[in-house]
Amino acid sequence: MPERALSFGTVADAYERYRPGYPAKLFDLVAQYAGRPVRSALEVDAGTGKATRPSRRPSGRRAPFLESDELLAPDGTPPGQELRWPGTELQRCELFTDVRQAVIERSLTRSAEEYVGLLSTVSAYLVLPEDARNEVFRRILAVLPERVELDADITAHLARRR
Repeated sequence: MPERALSFGTVADAYERYRPGYPAKLFDLVAQYAGRPVRSALEVDAGTGKATRPSRRPSGRRAPFLESDELLAPDGTPPGQELRWPGTELQRCELFTDVRQAVIERSLTRSAEEYVGLLSTVSAYLVLPEDARNEVFRRILAVLPERVELDADITAHLARRR
């Protein structure tokens, strides 16, 4: 398994700290799509469960196979295709129907330090030797403005079990 695919587990705390949470608009989108109270949902994401945390009941939990870096998320979707992965995979799967994709546009502002913290959760940096990674972050921080504007759009894929 590629080193990048296994890198997330080493920075879960930083991911939780620096990656942005999700807006209420995402939960409104899911509720509207469901058309009724949501009893269960599956979050497919390489992360700490931020997207489903606000909607979980106290008994809610993540599927054990999603708590590991062992699950890869390959994107076989051709560039320029409107429906992106994993929507394309959901659409091909006989287990799901009514597959939809929605984009929630959002912009965020972070301090330069927070932005570098966010970069510290990206696998391309995580696979660098520690000394090289620290030097890269030092150089990035040296040229950043005090506040960094981010395009942080969310692409949500919704599907129903057949």
